[in-house]
Amino acid sequence: MAGEREVAETGETHQRCRLSAEGKPELVDLSSVRHARVALPDPVDAAKTVPWKKTSMRSDTITDMAYADGTLYVAGLSNEEFAASMWRVAYPFAGAVSVTTIENYHGAHGKYETEAPVRTFVPYPLKGRTHLLAAYLCTPLVTFPVADLKDKQHVKGRTVGEFGSGNYPLDMVLVKASGKDKLVIANSNLPLMIVDTKDVEAYEGAIDKHVETYTAGVKFEQRSGTGIQQMDN
Repeated sequence: MAGEREVAETGETHQRCRLSAEGKPELVDLSSVRHARVALPDPVDAAKTVPWKKTSMRSDTITDMAYADGTLYVAGLSNEEFAASMWRVAYPFAGAVSVTTIENYHGAHGKYETEAPVRTFVPYPLKGRTHLLAAYLCTPLVTFPVADLKDKQHVKGRTVGEFGSGNYPLDMVLVKASGKDKLVIANSNLPLMIVDTKDVEAYEGAIDKHVETYTAGVKFEQRSGTGIQQMDN
């Protein structure tokens, strides 16, 4: 399927449009397809705006999702005082959805940020504990221990890398190369970045001061390729 777009969000009939192999659009009726749904508590209101972009925050209600060990993690913005949030829900969907507000120190901006949402992330074990490895706009790499992501709590992430300014991280995957787990990050304006997860695990510090050079912390390699929208292993 080259692409799909929901054309009916309410009512009994739900249809999507798909492109055939010949490039012709056709409707697909999903009303009889088995599915599950869950509502995120307190997503950001459409009336809230990003002043410097003059756009609604609603477009960042969900910025990325990841599944691990029976849990679906959803990053985005809520209506909480600290808007950047991480929702968690058991899958198949059961029980209540928990929400944790999160923040990170952005070395390139020289401050803690509470409204910038996680752009892309993956769950990964560090020193025996599952963490979320998360990338933000401009492009800090931040770790969050999953055990700390409790309902209605606020968590500060640990910034372990600053990888450059003026860039959106678009996607992130884990790959195994030469027996090592590597984190690969696709970006809007910067080349592909490759980070050895052992370097993340071994990094003991935290970036908590302004980084004038825009790069600091965990080392990374660059590869050609800019603007890749999505990756998979």
